[in-house]
Amino acid sequence: MDRRMFLKATAGLGAGATLGTGLAACGSDSGGSGSLTMSQYGSSSRLDLLEQVFGLYTEANPDRSIGLDAASVDNYIDRLATQVSGGNAPDIMAIFHGNIATFARQDALLTLDDYLGAGLDVSEFTEGIVDLGRIDGSVNALSYGDNAHGVIYDVDRLESLGMQLPEPGYTWEDLLTFSADISRAVDGDFYGTEDRSTQLDQGFKVWLLQRGKYAFTADGQLGFERSDLEDWITYWEMLREEGAAPPSDITAEAGTFESSALIRGYAINHQTYANALNSMQALTESRLALTTLPIDPDGQGSGHFLRGSNWVSVFSETGDPDTAVDFLNFIFNDPGAVGVLGAEFGAPPNRALRDELEYNDAEQNFVDYINLIADELADEAISLDQEFPIGYPDVNTAFGAATESVMFGDSSIDEAVDEFFETAERALES
Repeated sequence: MDRRMFLKATAGLGAGATLGTGLAACGSDSGGSGSLTMSQYGSSSRLDLLEQVFGLYTEANPDRSIGLDAASVDNYIDRLATQVSGGNAPDIMAIFHGNIATFARQDALLTLDDYLGAGLDVSEFTEGIVDLGRIDGSVNALSYGDNAHGVIYDVDRLESLGMQLPEPGYTWEDLLTFSADISRAVDGDFYGTEDRSTQLDQGFKVWLLQRGKYAFTADGQLGFERSDLEDWITYWEMLREEGAAPPSDITAEAGTFESSALIRGYAINHQTYANALNSMQALTESRLALTTLPIDPDGQGSGHFLRGSNWVSVFSETGDPDTAVDFLNFIFNDPGAVGVLGAEFGAPPNRALRDELEYNDAEQNFVDYINLIADELADEAISLDQEFPIGYPDVNTAFGAATESVMFGDSSIDEAVDEFFETAERALES
């Protein structure tokens, strides 16, 4: 593998999370000894939970052990790419969803198809979720947490204004009116919605799917037209002009959960992945709750789809693939392991075990929301290789630049859309 080209392909695809501590080295040379390593990023509490699961696995299999190979989010993918290119990557690898297709195309991930139903039980998974990790026809990754897009609202603030959490099925027009009413009801710099117009992977994908479109086609080209992006930018311009969404300077300061407009007290909601609810609840004393993004009543579906929250793969050069896969089966299906992890990595994929667990209020709200999406609202999802084609990082950057240029008043909508399509189409052709 050409590490330099690999890092270029994966640039900009990291997922936000807190830091882990660098620990053990890689275990791909285990040679069937039953002593393997698993890489992971995330908070110290997340890593502690994972090590508890390692201990449970060794208790059940005294001749086997799993060691942790942790790294900070900021350098996780660069570090993993270096390990893969050197042939000494961890046996089991947590991977951000946007990087899986790139690793798979480099033959770095073990094909799991032969294990499905034969050592790797996915019978209790929501239908279709396994196929999301199918790259070029083969399952190369599985998610150990189900997730979906959503909107987190401060329900205490809503109730103080005599309002309630929008019910699933509210429309984009409803959001405009609802948000403007909130902004007018509160003196000062407070808004009825944050501005997420710059996020390709958030509301825009839901917006497109309601129009029967995905961001990218199966052959790696843009899956939408100029009018789709024009309408999206125009909608958010209306929200800003009505005072329903914050001005650009407030939005520009938002990045992490801590700096979001919701937590900083500038907006009443935050559009994000639904599994963020528990982490964001820990940052405020106000009660938070989930609902869907707006839904177009004349659209071709809800626009919401089930996706993986955290993904895991097996290194193709591991010396002990059977043990690596056996551990995956354990983490998905052992009641003790699932009980330890709870909703830390998303809604547990084993639906039967998911329903048996006890959660805190925020986790229960999240799990209920994922069940609602999966069972009642989910549109068909696409595999990771279609969702994140070669050239995606540059397209994502171009999307943010175009929408920001309108938000800051530096470009007209037509100019911004022209610049995006020129840059994106060039990136997807290279």
